[in-house]
Amino acid sequence: MRAAVSESERRAAGMASSPVMWMDAAVFLIGLGSFYHIFFVGEVYPSEIALFVLLFMIFGAKHRYLSRQPVPMLIAVFAIWLLGQVGTDLIRHTPIRDMMRGWAAIIVFFIDFIVVYMLVSEQVRRVYFLIFGYALGWLIAPLIQPSPSFSAEPWKFGFGVPFILMTFAYLGWRHGRALYRLRKYTVLLIFLGLISIFLNARSLGAYTILSSLLIWLRGSRVGERFRWKVSLRRLLFLIALVFITAFGVKQLYGYMADHGLLGEHARMKYEMQATGKLGLLIGGRAELIPAVFAVMDSPIIGHGSWAKDPKYREYLLLLLELGYQQSEEQLERGIESSDLIPHHSHILQNWVWAGILGALFWAFVLFWVVRIAWHSFRQPNELFAPLVFLSLLSIWDVFFSPLGSMTRFVWAVKLTVLLVSWRLVRQEQRAARSLRTRWGGA
Repeated sequence: MRAAVSESERRAAGMASSPVMWMDAAVFLIGLGSFYHIFFVGEVYPSEIALFVLLFMIFGAKHRYLSRQPVPMLIAVFAIWLLGQVGTDLIRHTPIRDMMRGWAAIIVFFIDFIVVYMLVSEQVRRVYFLIFGYALGWLIAPLIQPSPSFSAEPWKFGFGVPFILMTFAYLGWRHGRALYRLRKYTVLLIFLGLISIFLNARSLGAYTILSSLLIWLRGSRVGERFRWKVSLRRLLFLIALVFITAFGVKQLYGYMADHGLLGEHARMKYEMQATGKLGLLIGGRAELIPAVFAVMDSPIIGHGSWAKDPKYREYLLLLLELGYQQSEEQLERGIESSDLIPHHSHILQNWVWAGILGALFWAFVLFWVVRIAWHSFRQPNELFAPLVFLSLLSIWDVFFSPLGSMTRFVWAVKLTVLLVSWRLVRQEQRAARSLRTRWGGA
C-alpha cells in the first residue's frame, strides 16, 4: 500500500512539474531567440514575436503581478514617453515611416518588458533561465548576424558582455546570497575585467572590475555593517571605491595603449580620443556634443523620431577646437554620411527624439536602478551577483550608450532582474520588521 501511494505521489508530482518545466524551457528559449532579427517596419526579433503572442495567452492569469510597485509607475512613465513621442512627431511633421518606427519601438519595448516580467517575476530560478538563454543567444549572435564592428573588435562588439554576464549569473545560480563563497571568485572576475581592457572594451572592463570589488566588499565584515546602519564614512568609502576603480581603469588603459601593448590601432585611437580638453569620456563619444546642442535648442518638444537635422552634425567639428587629434577630413566625411542627429546616450537620444517626456522616462529608470542596487547591496538576495553587474551596465547605458532595437529585450531582462530583486528585498524588510515587532512585544 505504501509503495502504491508513493508511486501515485510521484506521478502527481511529475504531472504538476511538467507545466513548470515547459515554462522554464520556454523562458530559456525566449532569451535564446533574442539574438536574431528580421526587418518589419524596424528590426524585430523572434523573441519579441513570441512575447507578443504570449501577451494574450498569459495576461488574464498573470496581470496581477503588474500591480506591484514600482511596476504601475513604470507603466505610467512608458505611457508618458509614448505620449511625448507622438506629440513631438505630430508637431514636427515627422515622416510617416520614421514616425511608425519611433512609436513601434516604444510599444514593442513595453510589451517585451511586461510579458517577460509576468513570466518570471515569481520564480528566481526562472529569472536565471532567462539570463542564461539571453547570454547564450548573444554568444551565438556574432556568428550569425555580426555587427559591422565585430570583425575589428570581437570581444567589445560581440562576446564580451554575454560571456561576463553568464559568468556572474552562473556564480549567482550556484551560490545565491552566500557572499563568502562569491568572494572566492574576485580574482577571476577582476581577470575578466582586465582581459576586457586588453581587448579594448574599456567600459566593460571597468564595471566588471567594479562589480567584483563590490561583491568582495559586501562579503567582508565592513560590508556586513551596511545591512544595519550606513554612516557617512561608509558611504564615502563606497563612493571613493567607485571613483578609484574608474580612475584606475582609465590610467591602466592609457598606459597600455600609449605604450603600444594593445596594438597600433588602439594606440592611435587612444591618442585621438584622450588628448582633448574634455578627456577620454567625451573623446570616445563625440556624438554626445551634437545631442546636447539639439536638446538645448528644443528641450521641451524634441525633434521627432529618428530626428534629422544636418546642422547638428556640424558640431562634431568642435572636437578640433577642443584639442582632439582628429582628422578634419574624416570628420567631414562623417558629417556628410547622414543627416541623423547623433546621440550615443539613452537619455539624450530620447530627449532629442521625444522631448522632455522621453528624458523623464530614463530619469525614472535611472532612479530605480540606483535605489534597487543600493538596497540590494545592503540586503543581498539570490540575484545579487548578476544584479550588481547589470545595475552598473544599466547606469552606463543610460548615459553613454545608444538605444537601438537590440537593446529593447536587454532592457526587458535588466528591468525584470531589478524588479524581482526589489520584491525580494521588500520581503526581507517586512520579515525583519515582523521579527522586531514580535521580539518587542515579547
